[in-house]
Amino acid sequence: MWYETEVVIKSYKPLQLEPGMLFLQILHKGTPKEQIELFALDRVPQDEESFLQQHGYPVELYIIDDQGNILASPEQIGWWDEGDHVDELSDISISHINNIFNDYDGYVDLEMEEYDEIEGEYVPVIYAEKMVMRYVTDEEEEEYDDDEEYYEEEEEFDN
Repeated sequence: MWYETEVVIKSYKPLQLEPGMLFLQILHKGTPKEQIELFALDRVPQDEESFLQQHGYPVELYIIDDQGNILASPEQIGWWDEGDHVDELSDISISHINNIFNDYDGYVDLEMEEYDEIEGEYVPVIYAEKMVMRYVTDEEEEEYDDDEEYYEEEEEFDN
């Protein structure tokens, strides 16, 4: 099942800059076209201080529920589900993340297992230590129980 969650950004102060770190910039600030753009550092700039003054500290992404509980830490954000037309999961991209912020106001669906009554919470689906996400959709996913269908068909034939 899919559960609507929110991706939040938290900045941090690193000891040094490294390739792959994420940075946030706001394009067209204060206009109706304002957009958030995340980008990954492809190489360490020669003047790190100047770069930090211009772009700020790097950021990490977390996924939280509607009560503010952290469901996924930065290292767990990883798999992307393109939908029923694609059979495989792919790595989440910067483009997906930017679309989540700009087109879905930071909300994303997170694949969850059924409700755990002992813990009193939903449990995220994890493959290879990463969680599965997709764009928020209004579609209700139909849970299909093969046993239930089998028994319904048996009842039809018995009558």
